[in-house]
Amino acid sequence: MTTYQQSNLPFVGNAAQRYPIKDLSQFVCRGLYFNDDNIEFFMQGAGKVLFSQSTPALVAPGTLTVTGFTLPQQSTPGTFAFDWSVKDSDGVVLATGSCAGTWTQFAFGGYYHPKLLTNSLTVN
Repeated sequence: MTTYQQSNLPFVGNAAQRYPIKDLSQFVCRGLYFNDDNIEFFMQGAGKVLFSQSTPALVAPGTLTVTGFTLPQQSTPGTFAFDWSVKDSDGVVLATGSCAGTWTQFAFGGYYHPKLLTNSLTVN
């Protein structure tokens, strides 16, 4: 098991909606980089992830299970945590792990965006 810190922080995700974010499933964050950009992770909302690593080469879709989520309160960031796994087309598990961090949100152009402040990725 190895834990990596996200290298491109703070990170602003895609617009969620015109109302404040209330659930991790509203996060759409593409291009989260870890391990000197050797690992790229996508949180695609609604329980989906995409894991990509260059050494050894692996690109696989997967799922996430939320294990913790809090909303930001005034100057205190919210938190998120989830377990994830990716499988090949035959259903064989290729990688598993967890992800956790802090976040806030802001409105731009009438839409709310998640902004990741800290983020760690554990790969089992």
